[in-house]
Parts: sequence; structure tokens; C-alpha cells
Amino acid sequence: DRRQRQMCIRDSLQNSDFEQRFIQRFQDLLNTTFSAGAVLTKAEKLERRLAPEIDRHVERWGGSSSLDFVSFDSKAQWLEYTDVVKTFAVSRPAIVREHLKEVFGLGMEYELELVLPEASEGSVRVNGLPLERSAPSWRGKYFDGASLLVEAVPASGFRFVAWADAPLEGG
Repeated sequence: DRRQRQMCIRDSLQNSDFEQRFIQRFQDLLNTTFSAGAVLTKAEKLERRLAPEIDRHVERWGGSSSLDFVSFDSKAQWLEYTDVVKTFAVSRPAIVREHLKEVFGLGMEYELELVLPEASEGSVRVNGLPLERSAPSWRGKYFDGASLLVEAVPASGFRFVAWADAPLEGG
């Protein structure tokens, strides 16, 4: 039951280790799976996949309602709905971060940027999650004071030497 699940998570959050891991995992998901870019990519892929079927859908179901479901009346209205989903995808991470900050009394946000090695040289993990090398660097937002584990994983025949700070932009 929903109430029992809510009580379970609320009780678990009384444990400081669990709370730290919860915050850490939430930040990781907001930087990966639930990032605006990742959600937009999925939404646009789904939009492209469904677009060829929308005219047929409107012809058969347009404007009908059944239980809690209301269909759209036109392809233009469907496109408006997809725009709402995309706007939500872009705005939601910031709203969730603000909620986390308020509920858990977290510090200021900062952006972590990691220059990633070539795949043949090794990889980098943040909080145990391997970072996808879709670009030369990776960026994620984290709260000051929240724990963060960054690991360099050298490939066979390579060795990790040290972390280095990049020069600040404009400085």
C-alpha cells in the first residue's frame, strides 16, 4: 500500500547513512537518466516513432474519452502535448534539485566537470556509475557538502597518476 511505502522511506531517511546515499543517488540520476538531455532524447525518439501513426489515431479516436483518458483532436494538438512533455523534461531537474535542497538542508550547487580519458586508456566512475564517453568531458551538478566518490579506472597497461584541476574559465 502507498502509505506503507511512504512510511518505509520516511523511516529509512532517519538513518544518516541512508539519507546520504539517497541524496547521492538522486543527484546521480538527475545527472544521467533523468537529465533534461536524456529525457528529451527519449521523448523525441518516441515522438518520431509515433508520428506516422497519429493521423490514423486521430481518425479513429480523436476527441473521444474513456475513463481517465482523453484523446487529442488533431495532429497539431498532439504536437502541443509533446511540447508540454519536452518543457517538463527541461524544467523538472531544477525543480527537483531545489526540493532536495530545501528538504535536506543542502548547500549550494556546483558543477563538476571531468575530462574523460580515451576508452582505450580507461574510464571514470562517479559514485560507482560508469560515465558514458559520448563527449570529451562530462558534467554533473552536485550539492556542496554531499558526499561524492569519483574513481579513475585505468585500462589494462595504463596506470592512474593523479587528478588535476583545470584552469578556471576567464581566469
